[in-house]
Amino acid sequence: MNCQSKVSVIIPCHNAFRYIDSCLNSIVGQTYSNLEIILCDDASTDGSLTKLLEWQKKDARIIVLQNAENLYAAAARNKCIDVSTGDYLLIQDVDDISEPNRVETLLYHIQRNEIDFVSSGMKLIREDSDTVYGQDVNKKRFPTRYDFLWNLPLFHPATMFTRRSVASIGGYRIAPETRRGQDYDLFMRLYAAGYRGMNISDTLYLYRVGRENYKRRSFSARIGEMKIRYYGFKRMKILLIGMPFILKPLFAHVLRYFKLMLHKNEC
Repeated sequence: MNCQSKVSVIIPCHNAFRYIDSCLNSIVGQTYSNLEIILCDDASTDGSLTKLLEWQKKDARIIVLQNAENLYAAAARNKCIDVSTGDYLLIQDVDDISEPNRVETLLYHIQRNEIDFVSSGMKLIREDSDTVYGQDVNKKRFPTRYDFLWNLPLFHPATMFTRRSVASIGGYRIAPETRRGQDYDLFMRLYAAGYRGMNISDTLYLYRVGRENYKRRSFSARIGEMKIRYYGFKRMKILLIGMPFILKPLFAHVLRYFKLMLHKNEC
């Protein structure tokens, strides 16, 4: 592993005051120290910016950016990427936690396998505590474009990218449908451009599951995902075989509605 490689940690932040300390403690304490930690406060109203600036004073590797208005995560990430100088980009959500060896392990695999991005498995933690109650691991080590038909075959928040791959496609696409589906869109655009990634079984990322995760499953988000699937499958030249899968988000929403109605009637 080339220990001279700089890794830029990209963290968007919106109203996450109560999670900032645990998130940043997990990053500044990494076993790999050649980092720059770039956070973009996306017009928070809960004091997040003040706390981020306090952290900036404590660690010279931390850079804090600010949006005057809430532009959402994709735009905040692009702003971080624009000022980054690292050879690699590590994705981190501000309400999540990284294991101490996360950067070192991902960097080892991305360099050893000469690939463009690598995702680890995730431990699932609760909204109001750091208690682990489960884990999620993608079993396909080297996903192909056909693995995108059913679901996203890599965990976006648990991923490290080469900077050149993300920069070459212009970063995250900003559109109404990518407000929730930016990760699916990004990976499909990367695959369409010829870049490839891999999954490792190590669970290096603690992913917080709470009410916001369920709010994202709105009807408008499902329609947005259908658009992302259409354009993504078209770019990857699997549109013909992918046509039935474009409707999957709609079927999922209808099924979830009937499950909720059934539960309501049982109560």
